Order: sequence, then structure tokens, then C-alpha cells
Amino acid sequence: MSQKDGGPAFPYSALIPDNETRQMIGTIYADNRGMSLRAYFAAKAMQGLLANPHWNTLALELAGITESQATMAMARVSIMYADRLLTELNKEAK
Repeated sequence: MSQKDGGPAFPYSALIPDNETRQMIGTIYADNRGMSLRAYFAAKAMQGLLANPHWNTLALELAGITESQATMAMARVSIMYADRLLTELNKEAK
């Protein structure tokens, strides 16, 4: 698992066929399929922020904050939460 992005969010393993015996043996691990765990955590954080009816209202009320800047702030905060969660999970794994 990559320390930077947490590895795949939805890894899978699958049995592979043995050509000689025609039996399913061993496993393969797909570690590069789909989104990273970091992206998954960031998406979940953003979902929570979007569920808060005050997020955009509060950001837009601040002087000089446009809707575009509020959206960028939400993205940055979501990634910050994802990174902090991965940091904590990596601490527990050690």
C-alpha cells in the first residue's frame, strides 16, 4: 500500500486457472484499479461538507470569497481530511 495515497480503495483478488489441471489456484491482486483510498476518503469528506447547508453560505459571506473560491476551499479541506485520516491509519498500522 502506498503511504501517499493509501493504495487502492477497492482492491480485489481472484483465483486464476491452472492450465494443466484446469483447477482454480492461487490469487492475483489488482492494486491499480479504480480510485485510491485517498481519493475515496476525500470524496466522503466532501460529501459530508456538501451535506452541511452552511458550508457555502459561510464561505461566500466572507469578504472576497467567490463561489469558485468556496468550491476550491471545499476541495482542499476534503483532501486535508483524507490526508489526516491516512496519517492516523498509518500510525496505527506500525
